[in-house]
Amino acid sequence: MGLSSALGVRPRHALTLPTVPRRLSPAQRAVQITFVLKGHLKNIQLAYLRAAALLARMRDEKLYRALKHESLEDYADVRLGLQRAALYRYLQIYDWVREFHPAWLARRPKGFIRYALCLAR
Repeated sequence: MGLSSALGVRPRHALTLPTVPRRLSPAQRAVQITFVLKGHLKNIQLAYLRAAALLARMRDEKLYRALKHESLEDYADVRLGLQRAALYRYLQIYDWVREFHPAWLARRPKGFIRYALCLAR
């Protein structure tokens, strides 16, 4: 007879009851979905800013010329399928972020980036 049974102590695993999965309330589901949505939206914003930064690099260094394009607009249209308005929207947002919120261009920005894409509308 073991010491734990002599003392009337049951093993730890015997104290746990089998858990029955409980259904989440609509509020709990809404909170979970909101959390996931915030993550996805941040990823979209980061991808947008990264694409904008690369377009700005193509513009600033005139790298489109190395690919035999006369202009950045031609490069964006032919190589990326970006129309003129979309190209300049990316560049406008990048320039604004670089001037007013350079921390957002960090490799791993902290927090939830707000307002960055508001200019795109």
